Amino acid sequence: MPTPRNRLRRSPKLREDEFYCVACRRRCKSKKEDMCVISLTNGRHALYGYCKPCDCDTYKFLKDKDVSRLTKKYGKC
Repeated sequence: MPTPRNRLRRSPKLREDEFYCVACRRRCKSKKEDMCVISLTNGRHALYGYCKPCDCDTYKFLKDKDVSRLTKKYGKC
């Protein structure tokens, strides 16, 4: 039986300084000095952050159009 549409609510989009931590399964904020843009082995770019509560690394994939702007703002790792 399909789920009614009103029960399929999506959470609001993550802000630039917010990441989804897979380890603690919640949103976490990262400081500007802990964030940087990295290039993955497949050529994609991601924003790297740090989750303090569970002491782990977090990543957020970037669109191609946002890479240069965020690299200027946070730098490369």
